[in-house]
Amino acid sequence: MPDSNAVIQHHAVMVRWLNHGLLICGPPGIGKSSLALSILNQGGQLIADDCVDIVCRGNQLIAQSPSNISGLLHSRELGLLDIVDLFGSDAVLTEAPVDAVIELLPEPPGTLEFSPHRDKEISGHKITVLALTVLNPLSVAERIAIWLRQRSTKNDV
Repeated sequence: MPDSNAVIQHHAVMVRWLNHGLLICGPPGIGKSSLALSILNQGGQLIADDCVDIVCRGNQLIAQSPSNISGLLHSRELGLLDIVDLFGSDAVLTEAPVDAVIELLPEPPGTLEFSPHRDKEISGHKITVLALTVLNPLSVAERIAIWLRQRSTKNDV
């Protein structure tokens, strides 16, 4: 079992939206922070931008923000944003469970074997990954909302 006190840092963005903790990953400049802003604008909550601390607590992965960047989000186009000033204090959480990973891709993989849904292991915990290309006419946030709705419907059956 992984050390429950170990902190693993990820270059990612962590949000809570539609009752799910979403760890948004992808290469630099792909739109992780822009996606987070879109989610915040739709009632989501920011946990961390750019650097996410992941700790194991029992059988769950918990994402936290390093204290020096808590409540801040950096947009390449808009600069450093204070999320509390923009969206209110309810828009920022200090931590949240990691329920799924959203992996942003610059383009669809060229293989037929590619599956947008797979599992990934983080510190010995299996997490569902949804890989989405940024080249799609339907917004990434809308596709995530549909996927989360689909997951909730399947879990209710």
